[in-house]
This record gives sequence, C-alpha cells and structure tokens, in this order.
Amino acid sequence: MKVKLQGLDSLIKKINTLGGDAGKALEKGLMKAGKLIEGDAKDLCPVDNGRLRNSIHTKLGGAKDSYTYKDDKGNEYDGSLSGVGEKYTVSVGTNVEYAPYVEYGTGQRGAASPSPPKAPIGNGYREDWSGMSAQPFLYPALMQNKENVKEICIGELNKEIRKLGGR
Repeated sequence: MKVKLQGLDSLIKKINTLGGDAGKALEKGLMKAGKLIEGDAKDLCPVDNGRLRNSIHTKLGGAKDSYTYKDDKGNEYDGSLSGVGEKYTVSVGTNVEYAPYVEYGTGQRGAASPSPPKAPIGNGYREDWSGMSAQPFLYPALMQNKENVKEICIGELNKEIRKLGGR
C-alpha cells in the first residue's frame, strides 16, 4: 500500500533550486512516519514468543538494511527488508517466515476474515482445513496513520522551506 503526495517532485525541485535539501528533509519525514507505523504495528501484533513483534522494522527506500532482534526469551535473529523500496519511500515490515499467515490468516477461517485485503500466500486458502483467522497488524497500522504520514512529511518539508526564509 502506498501513500502518495501530489506535486512532491515539483516541490522538491523548487526547494533544491533555492539552495535547500528537500531530499534530506523528506527522508527525515519518511523515517519519522515509518517509525510511527512500526510502533503501531508492534502494538497491534499478536504475541506468542515476541519474535514477530520484535522483528518489525522500518527501512528507508534505497538504503542497505540488516538488523538483529531478539524474541522474549532472548533468542537472537537476523533480519532485513532488503530489496524493498526506491528513493523517497519507506518500508515497514518483517522478514519472519510466518508473518503472512498471521496477517492474512490461513484455511477457511483466513478466507472468511474480512481484513486486510487478501494476498496470495502459500497454497492460498485451502478449503480442506479450518486454519486460523487473520490477525492483521501491518495493514491496520498503515491505515490508521495514512494522514499522519502526509502531515509528517509535509511538516519536514515546511521546516526546510522556513530555513530558506519562507513562512
């Protein structure tokens, strides 16, 4: 899911022409917004041993990414969101192999879950077993912060304009 800002390319060009650094300001805003979504996703994430919750991570598009996290028992894992995103994007996610099953559900119960939008996982929603209901945490975290992402990014760009003598 993407949140788009209309006229962003034009604004970046104008700020940079005036001697500002719109890219740096925008990246700062994107990371702030991503961390907000990350925090909400962690709050919404169902917890068994804490591995899934602790693996949720924010990555700035185009940046190298690797990190280490622990579950609630102290077991350590390596994570990354490599290959995700392009310049002026932020990704919030996890590389835990069972995350899609938690987010989208499995079997008949997963197919019947109303939220989030369905994504193809494994063999899809097999009808020959009851499975588990979806327990979405990433999609709702994004949706509840959709407007905040815009406000945070615009706020950082406005700070850059004020540095240049704008109001």
